[in-house]
Amino acid sequence: VSIDEYSNPFKEIIVDLFMNHNELVSNNEANIMKLLLIESANKGDIDLIKILLMKSYEKDGITYKINPEDKTASLFKINREITSFKVPKSIIYESEQYIITSISGHLESKPNIKFLDFDEDSEIHTIHKHAFFYSKLESIFFPKKLKKLKNEWCKSTKNLTKVKISPSNVYFKIIDDKIILGKT
Repeated sequence: VSIDEYSNPFKEIIVDLFMNHNELVSNNEANIMKLLLIESANKGDIDLIKILLMKSYEKDGITYKINPEDKTASLFKINREITSFKVPKSIIYESEQYIITSISGHLESKPNIKFLDFDEDSEIHTIHKHAFFYSKLESIFFPKKLKKLKNEWCKSTKNLTKVKISPSNVYFKIIDDKIILGKT
């Protein structure tokens, strides 16, 4: 990954992440995420870089990125055969509970997911850029703790026509079933 040393104020942090916190196990895995890693590095999106460099864990056609330091996970990839999915509050990995706090996605997945829902007590707080890039997503429910939708989170999701927001969510509101407003 090439980072412009003169224009990126996060260069030292990013280089440290790539050198010392990189859990990618193969060149193939790194190549799959190369474009998103480069774009995230150039934009200084430290949170997403951390997630992308974490170890991957796949269960039942769903891939998560695992953070053993704080026992959190990010929903990363949904198998192409899955069309409807309810994101659980947590997953068990190596006998430990990991709380799912974000959806990170990646450019290569192009999932066939059409309906995405969340456990009532979901801890998801962020949906990252390109999380549903070119997916067939038609309907999504925002859980009560969701507070960040990164730019282009739903880029190229031309079928997304139904967004529901938990009545307990204080960060987003939907108006006339057409406009999503976020509080900052």
